[in-house]
Amino acid sequence: MTHSTRALTRVVHCRFEPFDIYCGRPSRYGNPFSDKPGTLAKYRVATREESILRHEAWFLAQPELVEEVKRVMAGKILGCFCKYPHRPLPCHCDVYVRVCNEGLIVEPEQVRETCEQLGLLG
Repeated sequence: MTHSTRALTRVVHCRFEPFDIYCGRPSRYGNPFSDKPGTLAKYRVATREESILRHEAWFLAQPELVEEVKRVMAGKILGCFCKYPHRPLPCHCDVYVRVCNEGLIVEPEQVRETCEQLGLLG
């Protein structure tokens, strides 16, 4: 019997561990939402949780980007500033990890509804 093992996508702190793809700002995969002043984020929100939720809705509303992430990040180590070894914080990269490792199926109507609730649609 043959076992196929696929490397799982994961996130590490980009200053403390080696990584394959940098996902912080200002990279293509950086979160455009932040609760912190003075960042390179395009949009300012109230909390870390809100920044991750808005990023997820923004990301999932772009099927081409979702497919790109699945293709480019599968089995890779992602680097971001949120994942301290002793205290890993929730991070927008967790969305990428979930998409790559769990094969998240995106329902367009659900994404549209979430985007409308967050005020992301014109």
